[in-house]
Amino acid sequence: MHYLVNNLLDLSRIRAGAVQARTDWYALDEVILHTLDHHQTLLARHPLTVELPPDLPLIPLDFVLTEQVLVNLLDNAVTYTPNGTHILIRAMITSEKVMVCVADQGTGIPIAERQRIFESFTRLATVTDTPGSGIGLAICKGFIEAQGGTIWVEETPGGGASFCFCLPRGEMSAQQDGTSHLERARH
Repeated sequence: MHYLVNNLLDLSRIRAGAVQARTDWYALDEVILHTLDHHQTLLARHPLTVELPPDLPLIPLDFVLTEQVLVNLLDNAVTYTPNGTHILIRAMITSEKVMVCVADQGTGIPIAERQRIFESFTRLATVTDTPGSGIGLAICKGFIEAQGGTIWVEETPGGGASFCFCLPRGEMSAQQDGTSHLERARH
């Protein structure tokens, strides 16, 4: 019940335009590993692989919002796939952004539903026996867009859904690029 109430409050804030990202420079791998460390029970019935490039840069992001996006995406992967199926978290870098994908081996999302699935209170018509409110992905969308990013779903090669989001890399000033700030951002 607590989780549902928090999600409804988050959705209300998004709809009211009251979500303000509190960005600072973080290494995205630390957000991912922190999320996994604090939500181990969520993945107890699914093997997990994490693929992170060794040179993930610091990027401007809101740690709390990004962690909640990851939790929601992992919760969906666990909820809508059979126990024992594999989940993959993968990060990639381009010159302008960092991308994260949470891929599962479930039934996937039909092409016609891929945009609609991010709307509030939307669930797939084929999902009738799994409880849920249909707001988790709308929250993900609001939190990622509040940070200047984008989110989408595509087919996982071999079957399943890959929920991906990109966040801009931003430009770190020479003053911010100092060792002391790097050490602060990594704690």
